[in-house]
Amino acid sequence: MHYFSRLIFIALTKSTIAFISLLFFISLASSQNKVLTAPSPEWITQVEPDPNLTIDEDEIVEGSIFLLSDNQVHVPKEESYTRLVTKITENTGVQSASRITAIYDPEYQKLIFHHIKIIRDGKVIDKLNADHFQVMRRELNAENYLYDGSLSATLDLSDVRRGDIIDYSYSLKGFNPLNNEDFAGSYYLGDFAPTGTVNVVVNSREKLFYKNIKTEIKPVLTNNNGIYKYQWLVENPEVAVYEQNVPYWEYELPMVVLSTVAEWKEVVDWALPLYKDKFVSFPAIKEQTELIKSQHANEAGQIKAALDFVQNDIRYLGLEYGISGYKPNSPKKVFDQRFGDCKDKSLLLVNMLNELGIQAYPVLVNTMLKHTITELPASHVFFDHCIVKVVDSQDNVMFYDPTAMNQGGTYSNVHLPDYRYGLVIKEGVTELEEIHSKSQNRVSSVEEFTVHEIGGSADLKVVTTYTDGEADNIRNTFKNSSLSKISKEYESFYANHYNKITATQKPEIEDDLDKNQIVVREYYKIDSLWVPYEDKKGYISMSFTPTNLADILYADYLQERKASYYLPHPASREHEFIVNLPEPWTIINEENEISNDYFYYDYSIKYNNFKKQLRLKYYFKNQKSAVNAEDILSYANQLDKINQSFGYTLYIPEDGNLDLETISSGFGEKAAYVVLTGAGILVLILIIVARNNRKRNQEFY
Repeated sequence: MHYFSRLIFIALTKSTIAFISLLFFISLASSQNKVLTAPSPEWITQVEPDPNLTIDEDEIVEGSIFLLSDNQVHVPKEESYTRLVTKITENTGVQSASRITAIYDPEYQKLIFHHIKIIRDGKVIDKLNADHFQVMRRELNAENYLYDGSLSATLDLSDVRRGDIIDYSYSLKGFNPLNNEDFAGSYYLGDFAPTGTVNVVVNSREKLFYKNIKTEIKPVLTNNNGIYKYQWLVENPEVAVYEQNVPYWEYELPMVVLSTVAEWKEVVDWALPLYKDKFVSFPAIKEQTELIKSQHANEAGQIKAALDFVQNDIRYLGLEYGISGYKPNSPKKVFDQRFGDCKDKSLLLVNMLNELGIQAYPVLVNTMLKHTITELPASHVFFDHCIVKVVDSQDNVMFYDPTAMNQGGTYSNVHLPDYRYGLVIKEGVTELEEIHSKSQNRVSSVEEFTVHEIGGSADLKVVTTYTDGEADNIRNTFKNSSLSKISKEYESFYANHYNKITATQKPEIEDDLDKNQIVVREYYKIDSLWVPYEDKKGYISMSFTPTNLADILYADYLQERKASYYLPHPASREHEFIVNLPEPWTIINEENEISNDYFYYDYSIKYNNFKKQLRLKYYFKNQKSAVNAEDILSYANQLDKINQSFGYTLYIPEDGNLDLETISSGFGEKAAYVVLTGAGILVLILIIVARNNRKRNQEFY
């Protein structure tokens, strides 16, 4: 399902325009989808760019600037108008500026171009020719088995030069008929690059509900013959600062979000008729639910069995042409064809659970906006996914994602991504409901080294335990890869850290579905764990760095900033080293912890002289999903404290002879030097690549 993708989201960034221009075309559209031409609509508000706009040349990116970004909508007429005027300042801007692209859905829209012209040295060159357009299918989500049927009309202009001004406009006639004359949209009022004029106009019979984000600009409101006109006009907006690792739910550019819908109740009332088939009984589905009843006597087992069936027996495939982008198919159709998108699979699961006498309802969510969706006006277009709410006979509430596959856990502890809020499609619902993820998403790794002699070989046993969403991800990885391939990838991962390492057997995989926990055991032989010690000539060393913390312990772009800093959450990692030494050593025990609003970290160094065994243990857990901008420097200082204990090295003279500097234990055994390496958290950024290649996990936070 792609509600949010149907939002009229007008981005000013030239990188976005370039991306649209480089679409992957799958097949030619039919001749009936030919581009039309006509004069500009009479209802638009005329705005002209300033061709002599003064721009700081140091701020220009990609060799061009927008002189005008003009987006206007007439809701009663069901028309939208777009005009873009671009000035090419460098030859590097010719490539992107000379390709014109418009996207539309032929099920309910017509594309009409009004003008295309090049202005060169004050002269106008007409470039509008409908026959020169290529109209093709564009399926950007085909790799995710999602097809929306939209078309891309593209024209590559000839004879475009540096200094040219490209000016074009077009209209889309027709809104999705399921919108019931409601409208919602989002429009940027600034950019990361210099922009001349930004104009946004929305005409509506009803007053709009709107939200300003990172801007104080108010619209000019007029009323003409019962039509309200809202206009946001911005001249030469301030250039926004682009920052790395910004949470995807945080808005970076000034924008306005608007809707004709007053309350979330109206969205529920809009959706209820679309999901009415949840109340219908279908014989084939009833037969399946009777089978589930015969196999599972209790309610808990029936819920999990129904979920497993929809997740694993109904494949994910979305054919979302026209109104199918909003309206789910009948559960019977989805059951018979054995495929569907998120709303199809959700409605089927709801239908099956209702047949079993269990309360269940579809829930609309946004996979990216999290809590920020509560700040937006009400509208169905702000949702991009559908899940299911279940209430058992004891009034326990669970949420399930029917599009997931191979999920472990019992009915009460199935992993759900941190969607945060959703709109339950149930009569009487008037507000968004908060959704709490119960998952910890913990990965615990224990590496046990048995060192046979100083400077010699070692055996390595690795035991890694995955829980919750991490277990689901690694389970899917194993189901999609051969054990032989997995074994090679694991061996390759450790080969990046240890010389001449070979696996002595294939990994052992133990999957506890009820706990949703997977344990993987690996076994290796290392020719030599010892390497020359870089800090001291004539010495050899072996080092241990807790790489398992790498994929959630971020430490880049930690400078003063205006935006928050993204953290994976919920997520926790543990990495333990057990080092069985060939001789007694003198090692001082140590432990410490660091705790703040954003993370918890502890480590310990413990040595057992009797066993000649060293144990290093590191644990890290993110407490929040983002660091506030004002706390960034404090957060960085806290990470510096971790850096002081992050990693451990033992080193000894290469010939094995200890000099007078050697610290002797109280029992007079041989001793060697030890040092907390402070391996450097930034080094983990490099390790992340290797570890992600090994784990091949999906993002699920």
